Amino acid sequence: MRILIEELQDVLSDEFKLYKEMLQITTQKTDIITSGKINDLDSITHLENSMILNLGKLEERREKVLNNIEKHLGAEEKLTIADILSQVNDSDGIRQKIEGVANMMSQVLDELKEKNDLNGLLIKDTLEYIELNINLLTNVSERGIYNNKVQKENTAQKISLFDSKA
Repeated sequence: MRILIEELQDVLSDEFKLYKEMLQITTQKTDIITSGKINDLDSITHLENSMILNLGKLEERREKVLNNIEKHLGAEEKLTIADILSQVNDSDGIRQKIEGVANMMSQVLDELKEKNDLNGLLIKDTLEYIELNINLLTNVSERGIYNNKVQKENTAQKISLFDSKA
């Protein structure tokens, strides 16, 4: 049982480190979005995707460890980490270590959610601004600045080169 608990601690520590790195990347992403560096945004998004794949692998590993602990304890239903820790003999403070990592991870996840929400709003605002500019440009090209009334009556409505909904 002790080996399983230590493995759980290792997995949680690895997840925490990766989430902390993800928070740093997300903070950089906010700076990139506000500065309008599209190429940098693409590269940082690829980096985020690889980190998400690594987090998925760690999540699978953590689930396996938790399933093994549940089997060892003879649990018939899913146990939370708190449930498992309540049944651990804490002679060397491993329970406190796991609880500490879990609390720090919770804080990092909250910050990460806030940053991702902010980035989503920034991207949405940027796209709305771009759409507005495209609409303004297409309307100017359709009407022109100086129009000949006779020419306007003889020509059909011009076709725009831009799809403003794209």
